[in-house]
Amino acid sequence: MLKTKNVSLKKGNTLILQQVSCEMRSNEIVLLLGKSGSGKTSLLRCLAQIESSYQGEISLNGEPLVSLPSKRRGQSIGFVPQTYALFPHMNTLENCRRPLRIVLGLEQKEATARAKEMLGSLFMEPWTESYPHELSGGQQQRAAIARALALDALFLLLDEPTSALDPENVDRLIGILKNFKQQG
Repeated sequence: MLKTKNVSLKKGNTLILQQVSCEMRSNEIVLLLGKSGSGKTSLLRCLAQIESSYQGEISLNGEPLVSLPSKRRGQSIGFVPQTYALFPHMNTLENCRRPLRIVLGLEQKEATARAKEMLGSLFMEPWTESYPHELSGGQQQRAAIARALALDALFLLLDEPTSALDPENVDRLIGILKNFKQQG
C-alpha cells in the first residue's frame, strides 16, 4: 500500500498541497482528477520522491519512503512525468534498457529482451533505434511508459498518460494497464 498522511507542499508563498491523505493499494487503478494547477503533478512528484520538500508522511507498505534506499524505491515506484524524461543521447531501446541494468541489475541480454517486450506491447518496435528527437510526442510518451512498465514496479505513477496519444493508442494503453493490473 502506498499511503500519504497530511502531505503538504509549499513553493515560496504558494501552498500547492494542503494536508493530503490517501491510500493506494497495489492492483488498483486510481485516477486523480482536478483542474490545471490543482496539485496533481505535485502529489505524484512527492509520491515518486522527486519532490522532497513536502511535509507529512508517505509510506510504502508501512515503511517511510524517505528511509528506503533509492534502488528499492526505484524498484517499487515507477514514474512517467508529463515531459517523458527520455535521455536525448540514447535511442528508444537504450532508454528502456538502461534502467533495467542500473535499477534491477539485469544482464544486457535479459535487459534487452525485457525492454523489447515492453516496447512491443506499446507497438514501438519500428522505433527501437530512433532517438527521442526523431519520435513524435505520442511515440516519446509510449517509450517512457514502456521504460516504466519494464521495471515491474509495485506502483506505476503516470502523469497525463494519454495527453499526446491518439484515440487508438489511448485504447491500447488502457488495455495494457488493465492487463498489468490483472497480472498483479
